Amino acid sequence: MTDIDYVMAFLKSKEDGKLQLKKDKCCCGGTKNTPCVCMIQGNDCSSSSPKCPCYALMDKQKKSIKKMVGVF
Repeated sequence: MTDIDYVMAFLKSKEDGKLQLKKDKCCCGGTKNTPCVCMIQGNDCSSSSPKCPCYALMDKQKKSIKKMVGVF
């Protein structure tokens, strides 16, 4: 399952009242109202290998920002 699949499955299950979060908060700022993949899967946050999905996404975002060119 991809990360988006986990989130979509959680949202559907949340409506049905079947699935509960395995964590209440996350390193990325996820909350009960806006859960992330780590909260659904119950992953421990880890900034070193193997990285949790949140830190892996943060690294991808940092690399993308470095590639961006400012337009003035």
